[in-house]
Amino acid sequence: MTEKPIDTLSGAILAGLSCACPRCGSGKLFRGFLTLRPRCEICRLDYGFADSGDDPARIGAADEGADYRAAIPSPRRGGTLRRRRALKAPAQKRRSWLSLLIPAVLAFAALIALGTWQIEREAWKEGLIAALTERLAAPPVALPTPTSWPSLDPASDEYRRVKFDAEFEAGNEALVY
Repeated sequence: MTEKPIDTLSGAILAGLSCACPRCGSGKLFRGFLTLRPRCEICRLDYGFADSGDDPARIGAADEGADYRAAIPSPRRGGTLRRRRALKAPAQKRRSWLSLLIPAVLAFAALIALGTWQIEREAWKEGLIAALTERLAAPPVALPTPTSWPSLDPASDEYRRVKFDAEFEAGNEALVY
């Protein structure tokens, strides 16, 4: 085998969508439109395991039960042996509905929490916009003196319009936030 085998889910999906060999991903899977090739021309993988089960003998036996299906010979190698193994194999354990319910309940709770947070955030944002609109619409007040700046409250004085007369004096600058 000269090709690197497919070992990722994305590689297997790409090989399936491009109708390529499931092992190497390079060889062609079909001879014609629906005719399966006997093996890969690159890695020599036998495609006998990919029995579609649509032969006329199997279609007639499909409604007669599992006991009769095993007696019908497969046109490809190993078909009957594969069916015997399938009949003897233990049944797969089915998933419980609880394994689907728990993630669904957790997702539902997370969505409810996010919706509640959005509603609370909307109320806060509307209050902030109303306060900002009110303060910006108010007439300007005189600028507080520098001695009263430490006592200013950001909750009540933020976005307050002020008026003042100024004269630039070089060397006496002050940063006002």
